[in-house]
Amino acid sequence: ADKMTVSECPSKKTRKQRMKDYEEANAVVGDNKIEEMEKMMRDKLQQRTKTGPFQLRKTFKYFDRDGSGGIDFSEFQRAMELMGFQFTDL
Repeated sequence: ADKMTVSECPSKKTRKQRMKDYEEANAVVGDNKIEEMEKMMRDKLQQRTKTGPFQLRKTFKYFDRDGSGGIDFSEFQRAMELMGFQFTDL
């Protein structure tokens, strides 16, 4: 299967292609690890957003570096790194 690089833009892929990428990644990582990562992200976001929706909006805009109104893969990766998550290539 093709590996996605940081420079690729997932928003240019079709929904079907993104679902295929997700399923392939899920098969490699596994459901338990995905659930663990989701919980860690929720906990970290909860810690960072205790000040309410204004701070959440401000933080979103900070991570949406290109101002597109969405967070692409490279912006998401940077956000996770800034919150202390470290991901390795599989």
